[in-house]
Amino acid sequence: MEKSSFYFRVRISEIEIEAEGTEEYVREIKEYADQLISNSLSRIKTLGAVNPNREIPVQPKTEKVEQKEPSHKETQKEESLVEFLDRLPNKTHQDKIIAFAYYLEQYHKHESFGVKEINDCYDQIKEVKTNTAVYLNLLLKSGLIMKAKNQSTGGGTQYTLTRKGESTIKDILESNSSS
Repeated sequence: MEKSSFYFRVRISEIEIEAEGTEEYVREIKEYADQLISNSLSRIKTLGAVNPNREIPVQPKTEKVEQKEPSHKETQKEESLVEFLDRLPNKTHQDKIIAFAYYLEQYHKHESFGVKEINDCYDQIKEVKTNTAVYLNLLLKSGLIMKAKNQSTGGGTQYTLTRKGESTIKDILESNSSS
């Protein structure tokens, strides 16, 4: 009797854990990864970037057939913010704010964003606004955003994504498009 091959992969920031083999072995590695995430990344967890309670499925490995989906730039219509968010897995407020910032910078060529722009994004996707200023401060401390240069006087604080923040979203988009 031939044993099925199972596959598990999780990547958080610069940590990546991958396993392939019997279901028992892959589940053992998954438990180890869950333990590692909850113990080693407590700082990120408190910022909402990691949810160790989120179930990551262990699935039989299948051969992937590369099929290129048309990107938003190849189609005639612009990708909506809702469509963009659907391509991203985590849905914590910090995740959404980083996604909003990336969307504003890359798709609408905004040089910076603030509380107003983020709250406008929440309105656009028809979700309840959060205490955006608090989350922006958490993201600032985590190094995913930074204060924008050339702050205007009289307006609210403006922010921009850091390289780390930008690469976080790009990595997620690339891993989702390759799976």
